[in-house]
Amino acid sequence: MISILICGYNPEHERKIRENIPYTVGCEHEILYYKNIEGKGICEVYNLLSKQAKGSILCFIHEDIEITTINWGVLLQKGHEEYDIIGVAGGKYKTKIPSVWSTTGYYCLNITQYFKYKTKKQEPKLLFHEHNSQRTIEDVVCIDGVFMSMKQSVIEKISFDSVNFKRFHGYDYDFCINAFQFFKLGVIKTLHLIHYSEGENNKEWMDAQITIYNKWKHILPIHTSDMTFNNKTYFEFLAYKQCIYKMNKYKYLRLDLLLKLFKIQFILYGISYIFNRTPNQKP
Repeated sequence: MISILICGYNPEHERKIRENIPYTVGCEHEILYYKNIEGKGICEVYNLLSKQAKGSILCFIHEDIEITTINWGVLLQKGHEEYDIIGVAGGKYKTKIPSVWSTTGYYCLNITQYFKYKTKKQEPKLLFHEHNSQRTIEDVVCIDGVFMSMKQSVIEKISFDSVNFKRFHGYDYDFCINAFQFFKLGVIKTLHLIHYSEGENNKEWMDAQITIYNKWKHILPIHTSDMTFNNKTYFEFLAYKQCIYKMNKYKYLRLDLLLKLFKIQFILYGISYIFNRTPNQKP
């Protein structure tokens, strides 16, 4: 059985997702929906729901999605014969410098994305990206929290960090970095969903990324075994540029923090950024 765990608050989203799942899942399932009127952090809610779940597979999803693939539960059950954690979007390389999972260009996803937070009106866009067309599931190190399916054995070994991540950002990155040390993660390309609001990056998102750096700097960067390259500096440089851009955008630019985090790398990447040069060529 698959347990579908949702932290939500919008009655209309709840109604739609409760209609969508039984129509599309195609296997025995249960829906555990937590109406988060208290504003609890998503880690706390997910840990609470995990203890109530009866399924051998736990599927954590956002409430503002619509799954369009029929019998997707059967696909997950098959996928979990090889993979411990499965998502619909994720990256093959997680940089040490705070950044999103897609920064390096080595990622995989299958989502139709609506844009709720964009200042200019944008039509929904099908986002599909893959690196190995021979496989229906690709290895990744980081999965987006919009859809995260995992074996019960995963949540029995590790939980969501409700101490360091008290809101709604960074929990998925943190969980996956932790899980990557023990389990196999993948993105399934045959399961498609519609996401009705893109993630909103802001100062709170930056705080979460800094927390991730401080917690996992001893093992970052991490990458899948199918990636072959000689130098990681290029990827860290891309992350550095993105980090500077986002700090500036959110009025979060602090030179003291950059110096503390990146030390000597700040000089290398800073000079490269100012003169718009790449320290190393893309592998």
